Amino acid sequence: MSPELRKFLTEWLEWATTDAIQDKPFDRRWGLCTNLLDWIDRQKDYLAVYQTEKELRELLGNEPYPFGDLNYFNHEENQNQHEDNNRIAWIKEQLNV
Repeated sequence: MSPELRKFLTEWLEWATTDAIQDKPFDRRWGLCTNLLDWIDRQKDYLAVYQTEKELRELLGNEPYPFGDLNYFNHEENQNQHEDNNRIAWIKEQLNV
């Protein structure tokens, strides 16, 4: 895993499992891919955008909704993507935590 993706997943997991304040720094409505793009934009490392997004999508099996489309849209509507146990478990598995 690239250092950029590891840093993103670590920061997202910390945010999601503590206070998950909206837009500080992530959006509760969005999944990992969109939050990643926003996070990279704030890092001002545009070279890493394509590579890191591609790496995340590959790890997620190149599925548009790797945790289920109904699951995604329900969490989006309720603004609680960060509470999706499947998403959190997947990140912990990737980070070996």
